[in-house]
Amino acid sequence: MIHIRPEIKGILPSDKVKLSFQNETLRPILKALNDHLLILVREYFGSVHFDLERVEDSKLKQQIDTLLLKESSIKFSVLGMVMGQMSHEEYATYFENSKSYNKRIWSMAAKRIFDGLKATSKEETN
Repeated sequence: MIHIRPEIKGILPSDKVKLSFQNETLRPILKALNDHLLILVREYFGSVHFDLERVEDSKLKQQIDTLLLKESSIKFSVLGMVMGQMSHEEYATYFENSKSYNKRIWSMAAKRIFDGLKATSKEETN
C-alpha cells in the first residue's frame, strides 16, 4: 500500500514521531483519498439538501467542520478510509496515540475537503 501513495514534496524530516507520522503517513493517505472524501461529503450534503454552489466560504467551512465533528457516520467513515490504507506498522503507531491522530485526521480532512469543494465549484462555473 505504501508504494502507491503520492509523494508530498516540501516536508522536512522530523525526529518527532507525531509529526513524522502525520507527514509521512497521514498526509499522503489523505491526498490519495481526496476524490473519495469529496464524493462522501458531496453525497451527504446532497442528501440533506445543502446547496454547495450558493454557500459562502465561511459557512461552507463551518458546515464541513460541524460534519466531521458531529456526524458520526461521516466522521468514522473518514477514519475507516484512512486506517484502511495503513500498513501494520503504521496501524501500531496510530494506536499509540489514536485520540490525537483522530483529531489531526479530521482537521486535515476538513481542510482538504474545503479546498477540494472550492476548487471543483470554481471549475464548474468556468
